[in-house]
Amino acid sequence: MIKKNRIFIIIVAALFIVLMIIEGTRKKPVDWRYSFSGNDKIPYGSYVLRDLLKNIYPERKFIDYNEGVYMYSKYNGFPENSAFIFITKNFVLDKLDFERLLSFVKKGNDVFVSAEDFSKNIMDTLNFRTTFDWKNTVDSSKKAHLNFYNPVLKSDTGYTILNVFSEFTLNSTDGKPTSVLATDNNQNAKLIRIQRGKGNIFISTTPLLFTNYNILYGNYRYPFVALSYLRGNSIVWDEFYKPNKPEVSSPLRYILTQPALTAAYYLLMIAILFYLLFRGKRKQRVIPVILPHGNLSLEFANTLGQLYFNNGNNKDIALKKYNHFCDYLRNKFFVKNMSDDDEFCRQLSESSGVDFITVSHIFKYARIINSHAWTSDEELIYFNSKIEEFYNKTK
Repeated sequence: MIKKNRIFIIIVAALFIVLMIIEGTRKKPVDWRYSFSGNDKIPYGSYVLRDLLKNIYPERKFIDYNEGVYMYSKYNGFPENSAFIFITKNFVLDKLDFERLLSFVKKGNDVFVSAEDFSKNIMDTLNFRTTFDWKNTVDSSKKAHLNFYNPVLKSDTGYTILNVFSEFTLNSTDGKPTSVLATDNNQNAKLIRIQRGKGNIFISTTPLLFTNYNILYGNYRYPFVALSYLRGNSIVWDEFYKPNKPEVSSPLRYILTQPALTAAYYLLMIAILFYLLFRGKRKQRVIPVILPHGNLSLEFANTLGQLYFNNGNNKDIALKKYNHFCDYLRNKFFVKNMSDDDEFCRQLSESSGVDFITVSHIFKYARIINSHAWTSDEELIYFNSKIEEFYNKTK
């Protein structure tokens, strides 16, 4: 078969190689995406900042994390006497994550967040709002001047930056302990400190000042002065709450991120399709008749289990278990609408005879699993054990 189609294979391979050479030698365009990742060297990544922080504070332990706040605190535990750094476009935390972060701050730790927008629950709890200053967008070619109130950090001429890097300002909604640390030349707040318990939360609306572009070609002093307020023996660098969250890597995913390999991959797929269309008809053999298998329920269940195990998609397994559990509740207890609020869990506990904690854990874990992109083996085992416990108590 290979000998008969040798010419076709040689042509496809030659086209594949030529296309890779053409695309590989072409100048790669600048990637202007907002990344804020400490691993990215593109203009709006934060590789330079993260690398320099390690050199500026060699005595501090530097920790990278790629999980949500709740999951990180649950399985790793927050390091004591440390500071979290979040730099992103939009800082959004759900209720569980934000409660864990506040608990961490109240114990005497610091959190630094630089973002242009924040979720409503964060702004309502910390009593601040962000405002978009359209004038900075109109006068993008002009410069803005930021400065600190602290006399030690204050500059005589101010910290000069591009207007477009300072489009958002901060406003406090009440008179609670909030300190304005830095403002622009119009006295608009750009950096504030909010005290909670023994710790501090620093809110900044200028995340672009912490990117590679500003540090290399703009004002590199301001971001490092702003971060000098942080205390602690450890610095925890966030890589989870970014505009482009980390995804599961695979060879195909890498191919599709490289323009040259992507073009070659599609060319190969088209060539295979043409081969199947024009050569497959001529070489088609008689399809043998295969009798259906008997009732092999046990073998089928084992095969299906092996498929899920090899695939490793714990989240999909957990959600299917949860859907089956909800169907069980509808048939046995005539429950229509599922919810994880305490009132629903208490009613289900009374009608089923299962303790409130078990019922509550099932629905709350279902919500957590559904909101995250990945589920660990430990979470899946725990979630399954609670569902099985419910089944056993309601038989």
